[in-house]
Amino acid sequence: MISGENNEEWLPIYYANMFNNNTLISYLKERLLGYCNPPEVPTTGKEGLVVPGYSLESVHILIRHGDRTPLESNGMGSSADINCNLMIVSETLPDKMFELLATDFNEWKELLRKEDELMLSDMKLKSSLQKSAVSTLNMNYVSALLTDSNKCRTSQLTPSGWRQHLAIGDFLRKVYTPHKLFNPQAIDHKDIMNLQTTSFSRTMQSAIALLYGLLPEDQILKTPPMKIARALNFCYGASCNCPAAQQLLNTVSSEKAKHKTDNSYTREISKGIKKVLYDKTPNSPKLPHFFALLDHFTSFLCHGEKLPCGPTKCIELDQVQQVFQYVDKLEQDLKAHEDTTSMKHARLFMYPLLKDIADAIALNKTDHRFSLYSGHDLTITPFLAILGLSDFRWPNYASRIVIEAWSKAKMVFIRVLYNGDDMTSNVSFCRNKLNQDGLCPLNKLLDFVNKQNFVLFESKSYKEACFATQM
Repeated sequence: MISGENNEEWLPIYYANMFNNNTLISYLKERLLGYCNPPEVPTTGKEGLVVPGYSLESVHILIRHGDRTPLESNGMGSSADINCNLMIVSETLPDKMFELLATDFNEWKELLRKEDELMLSDMKLKSSLQKSAVSTLNMNYVSALLTDSNKCRTSQLTPSGWRQHLAIGDFLRKVYTPHKLFNPQAIDHKDIMNLQTTSFSRTMQSAIALLYGLLPEDQILKTPPMKIARALNFCYGASCNCPAAQQLLNTVSSEKAKHKTDNSYTREISKGIKKVLYDKTPNSPKLPHFFALLDHFTSFLCHGEKLPCGPTKCIELDQVQQVFQYVDKLEQDLKAHEDTTSMKHARLFMYPLLKDIADAIALNKTDHRFSLYSGHDLTITPFLAILGLSDFRWPNYASRIVIEAWSKAKMVFIRVLYNGDDMTSNVSFCRNKLNQDGLCPLNKLLDFVNKQNFVLFESKSYKEACFATQM
């Protein structure tokens, strides 16, 4: 997969020659190499790389789910032809880990369906499944991934999405094994793992895939059940009650809508796309917003298929590039400086998650030695913002933000990585404050979480900022 530097050996099959021969679509080429994050490209990164003498205390990972089908059809006509039957797809790929996962899932769903006449070994396996991270999955839904129609449903994790996180897990296992993140001899990992996911099947499945790649064979059954968050920012209880964050989000949504309707550039793009798809068709449907358009078009390109066509023409690559450029620029404009509405929203919205991670590191919580939060693009982007990292382009499938905690001479430090790149020196509260080995003192994170984050709101606490009357 694409991590760190782009690997230009991968290109959408149908358009490979066009990409190689047309420099006018170089922006789209570069974005697809990252966004599609093809599992065929090896995962790389700088996780676990510190100078000798430090001890790894904990690892905290926030991921975006892997490749999925579009969230909705949007009346856009044909959809990409993607096979979501894990067993069938696994038989066509030279991916042994994916084949093993599909085989195990096939066995597990059959076992969990049985209520009687189980052998003792099957009873023990079923009990282990019901007490592990796998228990979070709706096995009736998993069954559909194995035996039902090959056609993917809307918003479904594709086999590529499973493989992306399998590859990330396998990569992280290799880089963290020398640091003894997990004890392979342990009876289970339930007392050192904090696993959380939003309530969507694609995030649950992405987390399971990553864990399957991360742990040695059979040890996924030694994991604790995943905690299901109802909110995209992994808040719980009182921390979810933040009226100011909701007010700011409403304003951001209005700004996005106004940006599109007041923009002659977007109107021209929409006009061109609509002309291709519907030509002179009477009462043709209204085009969805640009994020949905891009969602639809990338489902074709990420799987090497021809873009959708209308009565006489097909969508062209330069049209997709225009949509991509607009979406990326919109996000950049909305977060152009610290006190924009979008940045303020991120600082409040993602505070509960950053606070959870900071507390886990500061208190050296043994049950948070490895934390995994499986979320969405709408989780990744604002979390980058609260860290002060300036890449606000639409996050790649299977994007990952990793926060590592290291200790030396009774002092604790952190590293922050995004898609394998060490971004610690760019984090707002670490900038110009790293030690000689490029690590950020933990107290810089704690000072930000407990104090500096609220200066922007002229407040002294999260609660005070959340209930401020003026934003």
